[in-house]
Amino acid sequence: MALADIYVLDHAQSFLGEPIHNLYTYERLGTGSAQDLIDAFQSDMLPAIRTIQASQIKTDYLKAWSLGNLSDMAEEDISSAGLVVDVQMLPVFNAINYSMPSNNREVRGGSKRIAGVPENFQVDGTITDAGYIATLNLLKVAYGAEISVDTTNFWRLSIVKRIKYNPDEARPEHFAYRYPEAGDPLVVAQPRAISLKLKVSHQVSRGN
Repeated sequence: MALADIYVLDHAQSFLGEPIHNLYTYERLGTGSAQDLIDAFQSDMLPAIRTIQASQIKTDYLKAWSLGNLSDMAEEDISSAGLVVDVQMLPVFNAINYSMPSNNREVRGGSKRIAGVPENFQVDGTITDAGYIATLNLLKVAYGAEISVDTTNFWRLSIVKRIKYNPDEARPEHFAYRYPEAGDPLVVAQPRAISLKLKVSHQVSRGN
């Protein structure tokens, strides 16, 4: 597997102008481009995500780029709202949590937290509505499936081990983590089993 086959996709949403970001990493299984990944995500993932979100949450754009091919990048403006209408929404920092444990002990597991939880589908912070739970499970299935808009260019949701580095030489004790670049070791895993948490969680990738 080459670094050029690993892509990052930024699903950018907002609530009353406040940005909400979910970053995904996908492994390219064919010969597709960043635009192909955007098209596949928009076709196979975005509808399932919108189905669980209150209409107060808006998708603004999708952006994708290859980690190894610096010229392969794309962005597409998208104006679409959540599909759960006429409901009160829990505060925007509340979210549905999908846990994604890694199938490789070298890579820590991840999770996705989706904002826009309808208030009337939960009781005391736990999702209780049977129809909504069924819809949440459809998104869980979608997360576990390869995505594509044709018969050759497939994409697989993956977990990429971050590279530890020092962003400030004046603070040698300070470390952060970034995606691998050319020359870095590349360690990639896949979610071993995606699980849905019915306890309402928190979305932290926001603008405030």
